Amino acid sequence: MKRFASCSMLLLLLLQTLSCAQNTPTATETQGLPTDTQTAAVTEEGPLPIADFGGETVNFYLAEEYSLLPVTESDGDVLNDAIYERNNKVAELYNVNFSYTVTPGAFGKPGWNEWLQTCEASILADDGAIDIIGGENYRLCSRALVSGMFQNLNEIDALDFTQPWWPQMFMEAANVGNTLYFCQGNVDPSFWDRIYVLLLNKQLAKDYDIGNLYDMVLNGTWTFDRMIEVVNTVHADLNGDSKYNEQDLWGFASSWYMQVDAFNNAFLLEYVTTNDKGEFELVGLTPQIADVCIKVKDFLRNSDSVFYSTKADDPIIFREGHTLLYPTNLTVLQDMRGEDIDIGILPYPKWDEAQEIYGTSCSASGAAAYCIPITSDGTRAGTVLEALAYYGYEDVLDVYYEKSLKGKNARDNESEEMLDIIFGNIFFDSSMIYSYIYGDQKTPSMLLRMTIQQNKDIASAYEADRGLYLSTLESINAILQGQ
Repeated sequence: MKRFASCSMLLLLLLQTLSCAQNTPTATETQGLPTDTQTAAVTEEGPLPIADFGGETVNFYLAEEYSLLPVTESDGDVLNDAIYERNNKVAELYNVNFSYTVTPGAFGKPGWNEWLQTCEASILADDGAIDIIGGENYRLCSRALVSGMFQNLNEIDALDFTQPWWPQMFMEAANVGNTLYFCQGNVDPSFWDRIYVLLLNKQLAKDYDIGNLYDMVLNGTWTFDRMIEVVNTVHADLNGDSKYNEQDLWGFASSWYMQVDAFNNAFLLEYVTTNDKGEFELVGLTPQIADVCIKVKDFLRNSDSVFYSTKADDPIIFREGHTLLYPTNLTVLQDMRGEDIDIGILPYPKWDEAQEIYGTSCSASGAAAYCIPITSDGTRAGTVLEALAYYGYEDVLDVYYEKSLKGKNARDNESEEMLDIIFGNIFFDSSMIYSYIYGDQKTPSMLLRMTIQQNKDIASAYEADRGLYLSTLESINAILQGQ
């Protein structure tokens, strides 16, 4: 627990909501082969490690609000059944059973404290009840970094984060030096649910002669400036009362929340980077960050063609055909399967044409991150996570966005190509991943959202929290140095 004791400031911050209790989890469901029919694992030709764990049980401890992993039976739903088959394949491959303990663990509700307390009590007691845990990304990642209760996944040979079944830019940003206490991505479809896209009302695009936005994406000209031009062509007082609201017609509609943060990742902005020593460093208020904050703020708050709301993500304005473009995550898109509206899908724009790729945001706060306790068999747990990610990438992802999304929501071939671009470029800044170490809504990467929401001057907003950024990074680096 040397790291745990070395950073009292961070622990005081986090332990306002986190403490240890004495209760331990009890498995509620199991999955795998009956013991009397288990056979030695035989791998197909491929990149996974070969192992046979002799019918042992791998105990998962999961927060029910975030994890989509524990599927224990087939029910005819294509995604459910793909996850079920994937889990069984991994269990059979390595001759293990999966046991799932799934309890409420939503942050901001009593379940989170109890969920975390139960987990940490089990680890401290070394009772063997938990091999892999999966909980809300932002809080769990920050907790894992300072608690000393979880294994450094970079030291587990079975895990290879250079492989394409791990989201590359995301995992790189999560590394602090050569230290990584969690993984995320194709292990659990909840990660895909939180990917942000722009929904396009294709009928409005046709009515207003917008042109082919898909071609703009493919030829690299779908930039923020170009999007503003497109948005500004769509605006109308539909009910003629001269009072513009959600009942009128807009080029763009957005809430103040993750839809705004997604512009950070779309423009590949880094607020915190890693130096040659593997330490976190504050980038500072660069000209590009300042320009982005000023321009996005002006677009959202001052444009006549933009409906900006302080409510949470509420797609009713898009459902009713009152906006050309609507930023949201893929969960919302899936909920629109029965809508009559003709939907297209676009990535968020690039900042300018010099930007090489279209950056994609994933609101990991709504998805499960996975950690391995220090009391767990790291080789067995790591082997299982690697295989879950591999077959999630090979077998489940295709089902997720080709059948669940492409076949029912994105009603054209071009949107299928857009999804390929979107899924291939998930970007994250390190300060967003470890956001709750800085405190609620205080991470540098939330500067854009706070500037827009509170209508602040960017320079004064940054300077007000600069001391917090520096002291937090200093404490993180001290943890990693073992001081």
